[in-house]
Amino acid sequence: MDDDILVRALRARDPGAVAAVYDAYGERLHAFCWFRTRDRGVARAALRDALIVAEAHVERLREPRRLGAWLYALARQECARQMADGERTPEEVRASTVRQGKAWEAVNALPPPDRELLELRFLHGLPPEEIAAVLQVPEEQVRGRLEPAQAGLAALLARGEEERSRRVAPGKVFAALPVPGPPADLRAEVVACSADPELAGRRSFVATRVTGLGEDGFPCPPREAPQRRRIPGVAVAVVAVAVLLLGVGAAVYRHTAAPESEGVRTATTGEPDTVVSPPPFRGTFGENLPVAGRPRPAASPDPAASPLETRPETPASDRPGEASPGKKPVWPARTVPPHPSPDPSRAPSPEPAPSLTASPVPSPSGSGPSPEAPPPGG
Repeated sequence: MDDDILVRALRARDPGAVAAVYDAYGERLHAFCWFRTRDRGVARAALRDALIVAEAHVERLREPRRLGAWLYALARQECARQMADGERTPEEVRASTVRQGKAWEAVNALPPPDRELLELRFLHGLPPEEIAAVLQVPEEQVRGRLEPAQAGLAALLARGEEERSRRVAPGKVFAALPVPGPPADLRAEVVACSADPELAGRRSFVATRVTGLGEDGFPCPPREAPQRRRIPGVAVAVVAVAVLLLGVGAAVYRHTAAPESEGVRTATTGEPDTVVSPPPFRGTFGENLPVAGRPRPAASPDPAASPLETRPETPASDRPGEASPGKKPVWPARTVPPHPSPDPSRAPSPEPAPSLTASPVPSPSGSGPSPEAPPPGG
């Protein structure tokens, strides 16, 4: 069936569209999936999910004539997704003839990129431009690798003595490969997955996990994640020490730049803030203290209101060191009092010499000195 008709049937949600696509491409897609995975169960699941994705995203396919290459690209993407779940042991391939055995041995010895390139070209018959779309590589790269890949296959086949004199065509080699066909019940499973209402959740899950489709509908090549540059441990330590020193320096600067005593900051002069000393205490506690943003109240002349002596305010022009605008400040002259001369009348009198006679002892009654006792024998 023509690819344009298949695409129109898929876009119209024709109930038989998925079955028609399977009949046209199912066997080849299964061989492609098995050749990549070497596991019949994985190949079965990859083919089923690829057709679900194709039905859900057929509107993204820009050129309907490229339906075959588009299906191969979707199947390749699903194979990679299935193989990413875990490692699997490839199935053992048993050749029924010597020719099959030699062909399988030579193809299996090729590098994986060359093997996949020759498979799409000679087993599935895709042109180089379609192979480039399936493999997500430039077309020039495909054309440049075809000849070296064929030469490598010929060298592997010529290892036997009987094969040295002739060269086997790559198409005949791939046609002789023992590739298993699709299971008999795979078609019914694919059709059921696309039409069964109970499997709507499964279809939605498979369709929505595919997000990397380009403008033409083909999967975009995977982007390599940028590698982060590893910073050596010494550099990390140097940066940490520098940050620590900067923090300590900032803290020291703030501490030294802070005023030593709290005062009133001038904010109306236009000059940088200058810390001035607080005015003297002239009232009760809390009465005459300066408050930022509020003028200082004048001292009360009432002695009863203030326990301390109040002094009248001195005009600014009479204060030492202060002057009105336009007048030079006058500082009072310092007077030194004359040194006083010694006064003879205030000279200290000399202390009397101590007497050798005993001082009278007062009587117990306190009336006067007691009479001297008569000498003995008088």
